[in-house]
Amino acid sequence: LALGLSYFPLTSPLILLARYVFDALPLYEMIMSGTLLILYVLGALYLAFKLFELGSLEYTEKLSFKRIFKT
Repeated sequence: LALGLSYFPLTSPLILLARYVFDALPLYEMIMSGTLLILYVLGALYLAFKLFELGSLEYTEKLSFKRIFKT
């Protein structure tokens, strides 16, 4: 369970810290989890930017998933 939650972005920092304290976190998992967390943050920022851009340009139309990822 702890290994699976180590890669989920909402629980990853707390679980990784707990695993590090109990000396159950190998170096390769630490690097991989940190990289994944950075990628999750960059993806969320990109998605937020796209949603803001489309929402502010076309506030009279309803947004769809196809339209968000098309532009």
